[in-house]
Amino acid sequence: GVNSLGFYSLANFYYRNRAEYVELLDRARFVHDDGASVDLTEFVKFALGGLRRELEDVHIEALGFLRELTFRDYARETLQEDSALSPKVGARRLELVRRAAKAPIPVADLRARRHPAAALYTGATNKTLTRDINYLRERRLVLVEDGAVRANLELMNRFTG
Repeated sequence: GVNSLGFYSLANFYYRNRAEYVELLDRARFVHDDGASVDLTEFVKFALGGLRRELEDVHIEALGFLRELTFRDYARETLQEDSALSPKVGARRLELVRRAAKAPIPVADLRARRHPAAALYTGATNKTLTRDINYLRERRLVLVEDGAVRANLELMNRFTG
């Protein structure tokens, strides 16, 4: 989802700032036209400001992607360190963390088997689900807030400043 080719269209920026875009474009075409040359300074400043904002958005998006990716690796390594875990239990817990990294998962929906992540607990009891959540909370891999399990992505902030 990130433009790796280095070409950034300003069309979305212009669309989001349509009134200013049209005003500056009209000024460049009609107000500053002395018959010999057109002063595009204001419009160019607007466009460069837009490019800067678009690049900042890409930067933020890339950092978010890297944060999630690093967190997934960190979670896997943390769960692997606990040699008492069976491969099945560890894989289930890791997948719960991965799904919670995408979006918070309402605990009630997990218990009622209404959320897609509940498929991880097919054949298991809600006691197993509670045990997994508590285990992951003890290792600070997930947080339970407002009745939902979410990945503790903030752990990665110590590496990104």
